[in-house]
Amino acid sequence: MSDNSSEPLAASNNRRTCLLVLGMHRSGTSAITRFLNLLGAALPSNLMPPVEGNNARGFWESLDFQALNDSILDSAGTSWDDWRPVRQDWFSSPEAEAFRARAAELLAAHFSDAGLFVLKDPRICRLLPFWLDALHRFNTDVKAIIPVRNPLEVAASLEARDAFSRPKSLLLWLRHVVDAELGSRHLARIFVQYDNLLADWRSLAGRISDRLDLGWTSLSSTSELEIDRFLCSSERHHSVEPDAPMTDQEVPKWVADSYGALRILCEDPDTAEPICRLSDAAAEFEQGCDVFGPTLKCTETEAREMAEALFTARKTMIELDDRLSAVEHSMTATHDANGADLAPTRQRIADLEQSAQDQLAILSSLAEIVDDSPEATPSQGRAYDGTALYAQRPDSTHGLQQFLEARLEDLMQRGLEQQALLTDVAEKLEQSQALSAQGLASRTAALEEIRRDMAHLLQSGALSGDSAAHKQQLLEAEEHSRRQAYELAEFRDRASRAEQQVEELQASIQQMARRERETSLRLQDARQKLHRAITSGRMLLTRLNTIQSSVTWQIGDRMLRTEQALPRLTRLGIAAPKILWLLLTAGLPRKLRMSAEAKRVLASGLFDDTLYLWMHPDVAARGFRAIVHWQTRGWLQRRKPHPLFDTEWYISTYMDPYGDPRDPLLHFIEHGIAAGHTPTPLFDPSWYRAQEPAGLEANENPFLHFLRRGGAEGLDPNPWFDSSWYMQQYPDVAASGRNPLVDYIANGVAQGHDPSPQFSTEWYLAAYPDIRDANPLEHFLLHGQFEGRRPRPEPGSDALAQAAQTAQAAQAAQAAHMSEAADVEADDIAPPDWSAYPADDPLPPDRMLVIDWKPPTPDRDSGSYRMNMLIEILREQGYPLDFVGDRQAEDAAYERALEASGIRVAIGRESARRLLATEGQRYRWVWISRPEQIEAYLSMVRAFAPQATVIYDTVDLHWVRLERGVEFSEDPATASETAARYKSIEIAGARSADITIAITETERQRLLAEAPDTRVAVLPNIHRVSHSVSPLTDRRDLFFIGSFHHVPNVDAVLYFINDILPLIHQRMPTVRFVIVGSDLPRNIQRMRSRQIEPVGYVNNVDPFFQAARVFVSPLRHGAGMKGKIGQSLSYGLPVVTTSIGAEGMGLEHEVDAMIADDPQAFAESVMRLLSDDALWTRLSTQGKALLEREYSPAALTERIQAILEPETAG
Repeated sequence: MSDNSSEPLAASNNRRTCLLVLGMHRSGTSAITRFLNLLGAALPSNLMPPVEGNNARGFWESLDFQALNDSILDSAGTSWDDWRPVRQDWFSSPEAEAFRARAAELLAAHFSDAGLFVLKDPRICRLLPFWLDALHRFNTDVKAIIPVRNPLEVAASLEARDAFSRPKSLLLWLRHVVDAELGSRHLARIFVQYDNLLADWRSLAGRISDRLDLGWTSLSSTSELEIDRFLCSSERHHSVEPDAPMTDQEVPKWVADSYGALRILCEDPDTAEPICRLSDAAAEFEQGCDVFGPTLKCTETEAREMAEALFTARKTMIELDDRLSAVEHSMTATHDANGADLAPTRQRIADLEQSAQDQLAILSSLAEIVDDSPEATPSQGRAYDGTALYAQRPDSTHGLQQFLEARLEDLMQRGLEQQALLTDVAEKLEQSQALSAQGLASRTAALEEIRRDMAHLLQSGALSGDSAAHKQQLLEAEEHSRRQAYELAEFRDRASRAEQQVEELQASIQQMARRERETSLRLQDARQKLHRAITSGRMLLTRLNTIQSSVTWQIGDRMLRTEQALPRLTRLGIAAPKILWLLLTAGLPRKLRMSAEAKRVLASGLFDDTLYLWMHPDVAARGFRAIVHWQTRGWLQRRKPHPLFDTEWYISTYMDPYGDPRDPLLHFIEHGIAAGHTPTPLFDPSWYRAQEPAGLEANENPFLHFLRRGGAEGLDPNPWFDSSWYMQQYPDVAASGRNPLVDYIANGVAQGHDPSPQFSTEWYLAAYPDIRDANPLEHFLLHGQFEGRRPRPEPGSDALAQAAQTAQAAQAAQAAHMSEAADVEADDIAPPDWSAYPADDPLPPDRMLVIDWKPPTPDRDSGSYRMNMLIEILREQGYPLDFVGDRQAEDAAYERALEASGIRVAIGRESARRLLATEGQRYRWVWISRPEQIEAYLSMVRAFAPQATVIYDTVDLHWVRLERGVEFSEDPATASETAARYKSIEIAGARSADITIAITETERQRLLAEAPDTRVAVLPNIHRVSHSVSPLTDRRDLFFIGSFHHVPNVDAVLYFINDILPLIHQRMPTVRFVIVGSDLPRNIQRMRSRQIEPVGYVNNVDPFFQAARVFVSPLRHGAGMKGKIGQSLSYGLPVVTTSIGAEGMGLEHEVDAMIADDPQAFAESVMRLLSDDALWTRLSTQGKALLEREYSPAALTERIQAILEPETAG
C-alpha cells in the first residue's frame, strides 16, 4: 500500500479532509501519524529521515513543514522549546500574512490530489490559529486527533534526547496541550491515549471512525499486519503507569490537573467538567507566564549561553586532543622518515671517507716515488698506475717530477676540502638528530639549512667571481625601490588631501542647502503665523462689533453704567450674590483635580513647560500656559508633550482613539508604566533589556530607565540607534547631559545627524522624497524596513556619485520649498479673488479634498468602511480627489490603494499645509471627517482655500457616545469632562462649517437643538448588499465583529459573555460564540473555550458571515449608526441588538431584526433565531431589502450629489 494514497473519504462536496495530529513532542505523535497513514490518510512528501536510538521507525512529518514552522516561530520571537505563549497579535500581523502565502504553496504542493491527509508537527499546537486559517483557505475540513501521554514519560524522553530538565519538559508539555485543546474546541476531535494505541489499535480505529465520521477504505489484512509490525512496544523507551500518582513535589498542579482532565476526555470527550478544569488550568498557567515568563526567559537565556560556551569548550578540547595525537603521530612518522632520509647521507659520508683513504694512499705512494727514485723508470711507474696515469705521463724525468708535484698539490688541496666537508657534515648530522625530538618543523628547517650549506660549499668557487656585480645590482635595485616608495607615498598624500577637500566641499554644500531650507521654512512659518494672527484679529474685531451692536450688549452696557453710578456699598451688595454664584459654579473641584494631575505630569519627567512651548510655538504665541494647554487642548489635538512621547502612537496602540476619554500622558503615568507600555515606536523594550542595563529591576519600566540614565550610559533604544556612537560623533550631546535619542528627535534630524553608522538621515530623506516631512528613523522602523527601503547607500557605491545625487535631491527639494514659500507669500498677503476669474480660465476650483484621521482601513473599522464607500461613489461620479490623513494607517498598503486609484495622498499636518499652500485654490469642496480633524484643519483650510465649501462629517456625535459611556467608565468624572469637551468641539465645528453631516436623523435633531443656525444634512452608512447567501442548514454559530479600539465594542462582548451567553447555554450548551475584530484585548482572548472562539483580526470576513446563524450586537452605549449591523444585514444574517444598536436605522422588532435591552429578553431572541427557521428566513429577507432600499450606493448617490451641488438638485 502506498503511504500517500488516499480517497476523498469525507468530502461529498469536493472539500478535502485533514486529520491534524496535535500533540507534544515525544507524546506518540509519530506513531499515531503512521497509524492513520496505514489506515488510508496521505502523508506529505520529503519526510524527516528516521534516527537510530531516537525514532528508528520514523517521524512521519515533512521537513518542509518543519522548516516553515521554525521560521514562523522565529518571526514571532519564540522557538519550539519555549513554553511561553506565542504573541496573539502576531497572527494578525503582516508577517503572518506573508507566511500564509508560503503555507498555501506547501499545502498545494503536498496535498493537492489528496481527499484525506494527515498532517503532523508538534509545533502546529502553538501555531494552531495560523494553520486552521491556512487549511480553511485550502478548502479543507479539519478534524483533530490529540494524543495523550503521561507527562512524566514525555519529560523522561526529552531528558534522554535533548537533556532538558524535568520542570522545563513539563511546562513544554503543558503549553502544547493547552494551546491544542483550547484551539480545537470548535473542531470535530478525539483524544487518544498513547497506551490504548499500543494495546488495542483496532478498537481505537473504530472509535476514531465513529467519532470523526470517517471510513477506513484502506484497512485490509495486509494493512493490519503492517500496523501490527509497526506498533512495536519495544520502541517505547520510557514508560510510566497511566495511573501513577503525580504529587505536587513532582509536577506542577497545572500539569497534574490537565493530565487528569485529558484522561477523562479520552473516555468521554463530551463531558463538560474536564473542559472547565482545563480552562482553569490554562488561565492560571497564562497568568504565571505573564508574571514569571520574562524573568525565567532571562535565566534560560543565560543557561543556554553557558551551555553553548561549555559545548564550545568541550569541542575545542576534543579538537586539541585530536591535533595533539596527530602531531605525535606526525613526529613519529617524521622521525622514521628522517632516519630513511639520512641513510643516503650516511652512505655518502662513508664513500667520502673511503675516497679520502684512497687518496691518502696515492699520496703516500707518490711521496715514495719522489723520494726514492726521482728519475723513476716507466716499469716502476706501472706499479702505481692504472691506465690513466700512464696515458698522461710525460716522457722526461723532469716533466714527471713537475707533473707529480702538481698532482700532489692538487690532491692535498682536495683532501683538505673533503676533510672539512666531512667535519661539517658530521656536525650537521648531530644537530639534525638532536632537533628530531623537537618537532617536525624544526627538523625540516635544519635539514634545509644543511642542504644549503652543502650547496654553498660545493658552489662557492663558482659564485665568488660574480659577487661584486651581484652586490652592485642589489644596491641599484634598493635605490630604485626607495624612489618608487617615495613617489607612491607622495601620490597617496596628494590623493588624501584632495579627498579631504572634496569631503569638506560636500559638507559645506550640504550645510548651505540645509541652512537655506531651514531659513525658507522659518520664513514661511512666520508669514503664515502673521497671516493667521491678522485673520484672527479681524475675526475678533468682527465678533466684537457684532456683540456690541446687539440689543443684549446695549442693555447690559446701560445696566453697568447705572450700577457704576451707585454708591460703593450699594455696588458691593449687588455684587455679593454674583460673587457667591461664581464661586459655586467656577468648577473648584475640577480645578483642584487638574492641579493635582498637573503636578503628577510635571514630576514624570515627560513634560517640561519650556520644551513644550519650544515644540509648539503657536501655543507660546497665543499666551497659553504650557501645562494648561496640554490638559485642556494639547492631547486632544494629538500634540507631543515630549520628544519621546508620541501621543498619536500611544493612543492608537494602547487606547481607543475615539472612545477612551483620557489624557494619554496621565494614562501612561497611572497605568502604562506598570504595564510596561512604551510611548514611542523608537524604543524597543526587548532590545533594551537584552543589553542588560545596570540597575534595571525586573518590574521597572525599561523606557523610563532609558530616559533617566540608560541613554547617557550609551545603551541603545532600538537596533538602528547607537547611543555611544551618536555621543562620540556629536560631543556636545554628551557634554550637555542630554539623552541622545531626545537630541536626535529635537535637533538631530533637522541638522542631518545620523542615528548610527548603519542609517543615513539625509540620504534616506533624499532617496525617498515621499516621506520628507516624517522622522526618517521612525518611518523606517514602522514602515520602511517592511517596504524594502534601504537605510543608507549601497556599500561599495561611488561616494562622489552618491554625494552628487544627494545634493541634486536637496537642491530640488529646496527649489520646491522656495516655490511653495512664494505661493504661500502670495496667498497670505492677498488670497485670490475668485470673482475676478475669467469665464474661460482653465483652473477654476473643481477638486475635492478629503481629510480624515488616517487612510481608510475598511477591513478594520466601520468608520473607515463608510469613508471608503464614500470615496468610491465620489470617484464613480467623476469628482477629482486628494486625500489628507492626519496619521499613517497600520499598513502602507492602504495608502498605496488610494494612490493606485489616482488619488493624491498627504500624511500629517505639515504635508497637508504644503498641499493646501500649492493646491488650495483648486478645491471647491473640503470634506473633513471627525471632530479632531475639524478642530485641527479648519483654520488651515480657510486660510489657503477660502473659496471652498467646508463639509464637516461627524461620523457620529462623539459627545453623545461619551455621555452614554459615563456610567460604564472606571472614572466617571473624567469621562463626563471629556464628553463636555467633545461637545464643545463638535458644536463649534458645526457652526464653523458650511455644511455638517449627521449620520442619522436623530443626531441631526440633537445638533440642531444645540446649534439651530447650522445647516445639517443626513448621510448614513453605505453598504453594498451581498447576493451570495449560504443556506440555513450550513449555519450554526453566534457571531460578533467590530474594532476593539472602540470601547463600546469591548463592553458589548464582555456583557454578552458574562450576562447573556450563560442563559443561552442553559438550554443550548453546544452553541458557539465567534468573535472577530482588530486589536482584540487580552482578557477576551483568555476566554477561549469550547463555546467561545476569539479569532481577532482577519482580512476576509466572508466565511464568518456565511457560517454564522445569528449576529449579536448587545451594545449598551454608543452613538450614530452601527456599521457592524448594516454589514450583517448586507449578508442576509439576522441581527439581535439593543435599542442603542438599532438607533437611526429604522429597524423594527421581529420585522427587520430582533431588539432586546435586558439579558433574558436578549437570550430569548437569540434562541428563537437559532430554532425558528421561518423567523430566520423572514428577518434575513427583510433586512437585506431594508439595506438595499435605504443604505445601498444606488440609494445614496443622489443624496451625496445634493449635498455637494444643491443648486442642481431636483
